[in-house]
Amino acid sequence: MNKADVMQSIRNIRSVYKRILQADYVSDDENSVSWRNYSPGINRSSPYIVDYRNLLDRQQYSLLFMDNSFVQFYFKFDDRNNLKAAKLGYYPVPINSSLTVAQLYDEFDDANDWLVDMLVEQIGAFSADDNVSNTSHLRFDFDSGASSHYKAHLQFGGVNEFRLSSEKVPLPFSFVDMVVKCFMKETWTAESTTRQHQESTAFDLARFFHSEEKAKDSLFITCVNS
Repeated sequence: MNKADVMQSIRNIRSVYKRILQADYVSDDENSVSWRNYSPGINRSSPYIVDYRNLLDRQQYSLLFMDNSFVQFYFKFDDRNNLKAAKLGYYPVPINSSLTVAQLYDEFDDANDWLVDMLVEQIGAFSADDNVSNTSHLRFDFDSGASSHYKAHLQFGGVNEFRLSSEKVPLPFSFVDMVVKCFMKETWTAESTTRQHQESTAFDLARFFHSEEKAKDSLFITCVNS
């Protein structure tokens, strides 16, 4: 995998899934691929709906889908075009729970005190009529210099302690293709049998980056479509 592979994979997304894209902020420079006005970092202290809104308002995404979910791509290469770091993230539209904040407070009657205190702190920013979001983001990370955790792994939300390690790092098309397959099934069904989709899949599969890391105590995934 090199920078040209990443950019071609993104062009394949634009071709295959152009009908479901409403904004494209992909940006690249000499050694990286990210998005316009790129701002690093993950907020682990705010409810997901707040993070989602802030990222959307500040246009912190690579591609925005028609349903207002979005993906982030970040790839960093060294001067020899070797992959040093990567992030592929998917942020779905927050899904409201069936309970309002006022109804959620009613559920505290039989809860332990420590749980009540924590939940009150978490939902204190919402008004009584608001619904609480029960969604989070997911992301695939790679860090060639990581020593305290797996170099390549899938992670959910802001939970740092749980990572599904991977033998490979996917390219953008394969990541988006799995997102569409899981969350936009009709679109995936319509496109998956086309020649363009099949060629784009084959392109990615031949160029996945191998993390060359195996760990006996981890659950391994081998990347989508592999």
